[in-house]
Amino acid sequence: MANMLTLSRLILIPLFLYFMFSFPAHSLIAAIIFGLAALTDSLDGYVARRFDQVTEVGKIIDPLVDRVFIITAIIALYVRDGRPPLVALIVLLGREVLVMAGFAYLKTKGKQLSVSFLGKTATAFLMTAFALLIIRLEIALLLLYLGTALYIISACLYLWEGIQATFDKTLDTGHKKTRQINQKKI
Repeated sequence: MANMLTLSRLILIPLFLYFMFSFPAHSLIAAIIFGLAALTDSLDGYVARRFDQVTEVGKIIDPLVDRVFIITAIIALYVRDGRPPLVALIVLLGREVLVMAGFAYLKTKGKQLSVSFLGKTATAFLMTAFALLIIRLEIALLLLYLGTALYIISACLYLWEGIQATFDKTLDTGHKKTRQINQKKI
């Protein structure tokens, strides 16, 4: 069930793009599709943990589909409206690529990082901002800048944790125990 939710998010991407670039009146439909896809992002993880459906496939495809979905939305917004501004676009895309590459590298080393609360908060700000940008509400830019700042901070923390995981043979990343160890050090 959890993996099906993840795959449904992937299937929503072409539908989102169709409404995003069709008639201006369809912006609301595109925003609803985007919101639905963002909701499945939260829901698939909850379902997987709650009903003990965590799988190795899910651990790989969920973050990959997340990155593809977010990158698609960022580029679509920029192509259609010139928003987010180019600097934010570069920062957001760069962060997505770095996180995806970092998680893939750690996976080859048998390591895994947990998604942080800060990363989830940044994503929530950005998802809200993107939905509001789709329907062209200017208040979205404030949320976009806040979310981008949080995204940068979370990327730095992921980088630091990834470096620790790479060089610390005893660090068992991807579990609550890791977070507790790291929090005690700070």
